[in-house]
Amino acid sequence: MIRIVTDSSADITVSEANEKGITILPLTINFGSEQYRACFDITNEEFYKKLQGSKTIPTTSQASPLQYEEEFQRAKDNGDTLIVLPISRKLSGSYQCAQMVKNQGNFDNVYIVDTLSTVGKLRLLVMEALRVKDTMSPEEIVAHIESLRDRTTLVALVDTLEYLFKGGRLSKTSAMIGTMLNIKPLITIDHGEIKVIGKSMGVRKAVDNLSKYVLEADIDPDYDLIFGYSPSNDRVLKLIDKCVEEDKRQYYIDNMQVLSSIVGVHTGPGAAYVVYVTK
Repeated sequence: MIRIVTDSSADITVSEANEKGITILPLTINFGSEQYRACFDITNEEFYKKLQGSKTIPTTSQASPLQYEEEFQRAKDNGDTLIVLPISRKLSGSYQCAQMVKNQGNFDNVYIVDTLSTVGKLRLLVMEALRVKDTMSPEEIVAHIESLRDRTTLVALVDTLEYLFKGGRLSKTSAMIGTMLNIKPLITIDHGEIKVIGKSMGVRKAVDNLSKYVLEADIDPDYDLIFGYSPSNDRVLKLIDKCVEEDKRQYYIDNMQVLSSIVGVHTGPGAAYVVYVTK
């Protein structure tokens, strides 16, 4: 049997993963001496409440080699094949860790994809791997997911770049864009890295500018848009109004995702994103 493995940055809840048969390896959030397994010990909603009351910016830790080894060995003992879809190797050491464990343990039953993704984009890849796993060979699944990855875009607005700068995900020069009064930065994941792609004066203009990426793209109709937010949904609702025809909005509202706490550490509250696939 082919099983899909990801981590807790993929905007997939534990209950949803259990329902669909997806394995989530937890990444860890550290609030000083307090440690939480993201998605397991603390929900995304609980994380943002704690973040907004915290005097320090929390940190994150990747899954350990032992966690990967145990999962890989369990699959090998059961005769399963694993398709492993971790957070981008440029945002975390998870991919490199998984590869090291695979190579050292001679786990030929394990296929690891460098997703160059996280949150909604990673969720899309995981769900697609789940959809095709019974109709493709492992090698075909990897090739399919890599092709889909390269056609998938995530764009987002954030309140400030302070969290990304302090978390080491952006340079000081890039972070200065967000220091001006009421400037809302726009960011994307470009080849696995978070990059600033623009800035807007105020939320309304930021939503307008963000929606243009979707409206001007040659969208592949075989894939739904994915929307996410943290922790309030007011901005993403405005984004849905701009990007989606009125008779389809409720579907997207019902399927919105709360931005993973693992990425929320670096974006902070007040984010909204959209993920889309081009032809």
